[in-house]
Amino acid sequence: MKHLRKHSALLLVLIALFVVALQIPLDTPRVFADSGLWSTPIQLSSNTAYSYSSIATDASGNVHVVWTDQSSPASPNIFYMYWNGSSWSNPMLLNTGIMGPDSLAADNIGRLHLIYIDPSTSRLNYRRFDGISWTPSIPISQETGTLIQWPSIAIGPSNNPHVVWPYSTTGNDSIVYYSSLAGGVWSVPQALTDPTGYSYQSRIVVDNNGVAHVVWADYYAHTVYYREFNGNMGTSPELLSGPGAPAGDPDIALDTAGNVHVVWDAAIGGPSQVYHTHRDGGKSWSTPANVSNSTFGAGTPSLASDPNNHIHLVWESGDIFYKTWDGAAWSASPDTVSQNLGASSYPAVAVNAAGAVHVSWLHIANLNCLLIFWASRHIHGKISECKEHVLDAFKRPFYV
Repeated sequence: MKHLRKHSALLLVLIALFVVALQIPLDTPRVFADSGLWSTPIQLSSNTAYSYSSIATDASGNVHVVWTDQSSPASPNIFYMYWNGSSWSNPMLLNTGIMGPDSLAADNIGRLHLIYIDPSTSRLNYRRFDGISWTPSIPISQETGTLIQWPSIAIGPSNNPHVVWPYSTTGNDSIVYYSSLAGGVWSVPQALTDPTGYSYQSRIVVDNNGVAHVVWADYYAHTVYYREFNGNMGTSPELLSGPGAPAGDPDIALDTAGNVHVVWDAAIGGPSQVYHTHRDGGKSWSTPANVSNSTFGAGTPSLASDPNNHIHLVWESGDIFYKTWDGAAWSASPDTVSQNLGASSYPAVAVNAAGAVHVSWLHIANLNCLLIFWASRHIHGKISECKEHVLDAFKRPFYV
């Protein structure tokens, strides 16, 4: 899979750079500096293989995290944990499968919705959690022998899930498809992108009218596109990233006014940075602006919105960094979410109804130990105690 190959190669480069930069054994006990806003990073996973996480918050403020453990490449497993406001659950094995950084969503009646790729059939599957148990897996896509890449899920105004995913029939092309669930039946998948290109890294959000807003990257053109789709028809794709600069890893969010916000990473005359554009009610896109301004480069951004019309952004640049948009401008200086843990990448962000921000990410503890970590930002300024942690892949998860 081109998408997975690209990120696997990037991860190996990051590991090498982090080891050189730190010049210390990565499994040495570390003291995490306290930002005064973010909680001490908590280790969730105990697996020792390549993992990504996806995070969601429910209507009660609980936090839910899933990730893939590929300790056994032939049989990757998806694990799930939840935070009830005071402690984390034990990790729960859900099923065999591969998920991406936008595979989990919560509706406003407390249910969780999970999408993942079944490696035995190469089909996109769906499960729902009603607070007591998970439903059996239901296939969304029916294609066999294709290369399905990381999917993205969003919840519509009727609490129904909407999904986009890229897949390739040959490995040299890729089309983004869309489907939604209504009345217990998934709609027939519909193509959203040009079949002659290689469209991947798709993300979706759904507005209060049930209209899907989708972004994706084109692997060959190194560009980022956006379009709307209401299940029957949609707008034409719009180019968001500038020409001549490799761009990818887009994400999308809607603020409470219905304005669309999109971020991506791009290398324009220097190291990669995170860029942001937003579209107001007049359908006019702002000029893309560099949000990260990182000396060493930045990438893989993740967006979330809150009920107060704020947009929350995290990205990787050795550590995990955070900024917030107040409706007019971004905060001046980024917070360090991972609190100098280092060797951190692929963040995912979610915000609950009270405005508390939660972030999960992948941490490279050492060359054989990749872990999922979590931290939260309490808007009212809860300060956590600094502690030492030994990043041991065989420890049970840390609890707060």
